[in-house]
Amino acid sequence: MDVTVPVMVDSELAAEMVQLLGEELKKTRGKLRAAEQELEKTRNAQRLPVVRGCEGQGEGCCSKMLVRLHQVFNVSDGKYSAGGMLLHAASELRRRREELEAERTHTGEAADRARNLEAQLAQFVQEKEQVVGEKQHIIAHLTETMTELESRVTELREALRARDEELGKKAKMLAAPKDTPSEHEKKLRVYEDAFKKKQHIIAHLSEAKTRLEGEVTELNETVQDREKKLELQLQVINGLLHEKENQARAAKSRVSNVARARNEIKVLKVERNELKESNEMLEAHIEKCKAEAEKLKTEAEKFKAEAEKRGAEAGKARQIMNKQTWAEKYGDFVKIMLDLPEPADPLPTRDKARPCLDTRCLGATPAVAEAIRQLYKSHAILYLPDLPLWRESSSNGVSVMHVYNYNASASPPTSRWTRNTLRDKVNGQVRELFYREGDVVFYAGTFKFIKGPELVGVQNLGDLGAKEGTPKRLARRTLETSERNDALFSAVESAYATGVLPVALIGLQCIGYKAGFDERLRAQYMPNLTKPSGVDTTLLSNSVKSEPESTPNARVLEKRKRETAAAADPRKKAKTGATSAATKAVKPGVKVETKPPAAVNQSEVADSAARIRGRE
Repeated sequence: MDVTVPVMVDSELAAEMVQLLGEELKKTRGKLRAAEQELEKTRNAQRLPVVRGCEGQGEGCCSKMLVRLHQVFNVSDGKYSAGGMLLHAASELRRRREELEAERTHTGEAADRARNLEAQLAQFVQEKEQVVGEKQHIIAHLTETMTELESRVTELREALRARDEELGKKAKMLAAPKDTPSEHEKKLRVYEDAFKKKQHIIAHLSEAKTRLEGEVTELNETVQDREKKLELQLQVINGLLHEKENQARAAKSRVSNVARARNEIKVLKVERNELKESNEMLEAHIEKCKAEAEKLKTEAEKFKAEAEKRGAEAGKARQIMNKQTWAEKYGDFVKIMLDLPEPADPLPTRDKARPCLDTRCLGATPAVAEAIRQLYKSHAILYLPDLPLWRESSSNGVSVMHVYNYNASASPPTSRWTRNTLRDKVNGQVRELFYREGDVVFYAGTFKFIKGPELVGVQNLGDLGAKEGTPKRLARRTLETSERNDALFSAVESAYATGVLPVALIGLQCIGYKAGFDERLRAQYMPNLTKPSGVDTTLLSNSVKSEPESTPNARVLEKRKRETAAAADPRKKAKTGATSAATKAVKPGVKVETKPPAAVNQSEVADSAARIRGRE
């Protein structure tokens, strides 16, 4: 990590530098806008060519012609330039010529089908006339036969009537006694034979009549079937004729469209020649505009380089101002914590503190905090998984913690970045404090917690007195509720190491110490306690000097006498001390070397942090 050398800049000088940089940026933006307007004018000149022979009309003539071509080809206005319209017109003419050839082929095929249908129709009409003639011939023959049968039946009826009269007369004659019985019987036999012959003839004629009537019925049914078939065929033929008429009308309309298209093609040919002439002039004008554009591009690059240089200078000035801002906040808050009252009773020195829980038997931080809360249900407990920063010659201290939590699995509208609300929850509360150092947990005493400021742009957490590895611990707390992956963890760690993500302070005001309070926890989780040889019990870079337990701290007793019973409000002191410079020099820490994360995740974290700072 690069080492930043602090540079003290006067506030008025810094303001003048920022104002000067702003004016230079405004001038550069004005030049860039002028260059963009010149480029836009050049593009407009390319879209509006001047046609040779249009001296009296100017650029409006060519633009109207181009608009008219867009309307002729049903193209949205401004889609093609002059050259592009020439290519589009050529392709459109070629396509319409191909459609015309296809239409001619289709019309010829339709005419052939129409001629075939007309020939079939003539054949069907001829067959219909032949069937109608046969039907009329059959009907005439049947009518003649019926007439003949009726006349024969009439004759037979007359003959029977005459025979009946004759038989009546014969009966009357038989009734007369003049004839002998033998003669009468002979006549009767003759009459009976004649009558039988007549009856036989009548029966034969009736059978012939019945047979002829059946034949006539069959002929009528056959004729009716033939008529139905002919009607169906005529309906099909009429439908085909109607369809062919529609096709013929459509073909005529297409032919008319083709004629119109030919006229349009002629007009387009004339306009194409005009466009060719205008295109030649356009190309010459475009070459000239290209040369001007190259010149403008060179000037724009020059302006861009100058703007980037000014931006880099402004960034350096902003970094210097940010460092002064967080250093002042940190110094003021530390001064407030040192001025707060401390307990008058002697406290055990921290170098003799005994661990009360080994975190390796429980695992992650939430499990350790839950175990402590379950054991001390009736007490207000706070477990800090990171080592606090104790100050020299004071029981009070501060703790550095993360400002935001990150959850990669959250989906919109839920934000992935959420604020860490621990400082707000414990602000002003008094709790028993446990803290972690290495793999073991220690009891610190009874503390009152004070919400401290948020520090933005701390590029080296060692400046706050934090030990090496603090960015890694902060990244672990930030991603505690998120799915863990190496790339994301490295990105967040790098963001803390470079000052992209802010950190927050919480003040620890010592109220007292309950001796033996941690024995219950030690008895359950470390019953066979011996002081671990590998555990570092020193308190960060600012450890407290050992003092005899029986001798109270003289500075603490003197301060206790000066203070009133009511503790000073740390927020009021923060307001009054914000305008003054920090009285405590920030002790330099150890440089933190971090593994560079994946480019995508690091940029994502940096963008998210920038958005968070913007909302604040």
